[in-house]
Amino acid sequence: MSAALTLAPMSPAVAKIWHQLQAAMLKETHGLDVVPTGAIVLSPLSIGFEFRSHHDGSAIVLSIGDGRDNVDAFTKYVEMPNGWENFWNPAHWHLTMARTDKQGRRWSTSEGAYVMDDFGDLVPVSA
Repeated sequence: MSAALTLAPMSPAVAKIWHQLQAAMLKETHGLDVVPTGAIVLSPLSIGFEFRSHHDGSAIVLSIGDGRDNVDAFTKYVEMPNGWENFWNPAHWHLTMARTDKQGRRWSTSEGAYVMDDFGDLVPVSA
């Protein structure tokens, strides 16, 4: 999972702590004291999100969005997609995150494999 994004919506108090953690990460990882001028910072999902689910027979999609073009979607393929012979696993869920920055540009990333743990949570695993 990308260090710049989070799956959970945040209250203002938690967002403040999150930004302090990001600043500490920038300093530790990159030796930076502040986010460089002109850097693109993508926001996490905001509070008041909507949840949607969809099943079309070959895939199940669970998505969480905040109504501002910021969406996290977990997809589980029930049938093996074409070309996935070497890495498809019927237990794996795949995450796609999309964010829109302050200039209106769309950013997205796809993350590896997740499986459901004993508590019903999706947790990352090596593919």
